[in-house]
Amino acid sequence: MLHVWQFSGQALAVVPIEDVSDVRTLKQHLQSLCGLPRFRQRLLCNGTCLDDHVSLPSPMHLQHVALPFSSVSQLEIEELKAAAESGDLDQVEDMLQKGQDPDLIALEDHTPPPQPTPHTPLALASRAGHDEIAELLLEASADPDKTSGMGGADLTHGVTPLGLACEAGCLEVARLLLDSRAELEKSSGKYQRRPLATASHAGHVPVARFLLQARADMEGTCGLSPPPLAAAFGRQGRRAFGHVHMVRFLLEARADANRTFGPNSDTPLGLAVGICHMGIATLLLQGRADMEQKFGSHGHTPLGLASRAGHHEMVRLLLEAGADISHESSRSRSRPLALACSQGNDYVAKLLLEARAEMSDTLLGEASEKCHTLVVPLLLSYRANPNHQLGRASDSPLGAACRQGHGLDIVHMLLDARADKDARFRPQGDTALGVAARDGRLRVVHILLEARADVTKRFGLSDETPLSAAKQGRTKDHQAIVRLLTEMQP
Repeated sequence: MLHVWQFSGQALAVVPIEDVSDVRTLKQHLQSLCGLPRFRQRLLCNGTCLDDHVSLPSPMHLQHVALPFSSVSQLEIEELKAAAESGDLDQVEDMLQKGQDPDLIALEDHTPPPQPTPHTPLALASRAGHDEIAELLLEASADPDKTSGMGGADLTHGVTPLGLACEAGCLEVARLLLDSRAELEKSSGKYQRRPLATASHAGHVPVARFLLQARADMEGTCGLSPPPLAAAFGRQGRRAFGHVHMVRFLLEARADANRTFGPNSDTPLGLAVGICHMGIATLLLQGRADMEQKFGSHGHTPLGLASRAGHHEMVRLLLEAGADISHESSRSRSRPLALACSQGNDYVAKLLLEARAEMSDTLLGEASEKCHTLVVPLLLSYRANPNHQLGRASDSPLGAACRQGHGLDIVHMLLDARADKDARFRPQGDTALGVAARDGRLRVVHILLEARADVTKRFGLSDETPLSAAKQGRTKDHQAIVRLLTEMQP
């Protein structure tokens, strides 16, 4: 038997020789009794301190000494961090044997140099994938959930060791941390992601599979962080990314394809449409994602957002999957066709019209007002009314184009489609020629005169003629318009 005595003279333990092979294993056995890792224990035999590698082949009496953490400098703290990050197992062992606290980041009264690295040694080892060093630090009772310090642009600040291991795809380190009772659902870092969401965001399927086997919450979120499925794709800064293999894995594991998240109730399908990721959108649709579920601050449907953004391949995919072309967005009350036309997305508008989307009376006027030279002829080819006045601006399509002045092609198109060149439009009773003359739109006046617009027809609240309106202008174009209209007077 091995008889171990405390420094006070009280017996600590009696251990059969066959249960331990050397001083190290004896210290590990005693940890459950004294609460200290082997690095803060010393065993003496006849006043001689025994090294960890010394074998214990025969019965003996040993004195046990419990040590506090040693006093260290900031330089020594940084040396332990550097050794943990670089994978120097021997140096980490030596420094822990000196009684150094494995959780120290910086001394309270520290002043540079050196500037403290805002990470624990365990965090650095976890991020680097050094599982043997992580195991050593955990054996030294390093806190498996202690987050790194906050500050700076490094996104790993404030992240737990488990979060860093999941981000780096270090499966063995993640296993060690969970075996040491690291919190499986603890959110951390700038984006407050949980470990499963972190692994998903980084695209590490083996780590995600392990976390699910450990019963991680498939739908867990915190703050603005999306659930694991939606974390697998999206936009980071200006860069769009998507891990198709992770999305496939999570869907096969029965992740909810319609789980909303964030303050705007975003959805996975909405996010995939937003970044125009065809592969992920296809997988989500196969996973029974709701194509009509509205999301985001504008309350678009997936088809509405794709139409507005001009993603014609995404629009085609959604139409082939049976998306409803009549559903309106919550905020603007606009249907997909109106959203496509408002942005000048003629190819998308053509797809929707071919799918028999209903064309509202105002679309042509709005396209004319915005000078969408490809949308206007498309709408006219589908028999849009060139004389329907806009409900919002109260212009006719021709009036809107003339008012803008730079939509000359659109003016020609509308006149060719038999738009009424002399119609007065509400609420002020303007005419196309009157507006163009008043605003000094010389080229537009030329086109209207060639189409034989009535030069004598009065317009506006003041009931003036185009000639009298042009005379009030002071530009060279106004002067040229005055000459033209004078020549055309009956």
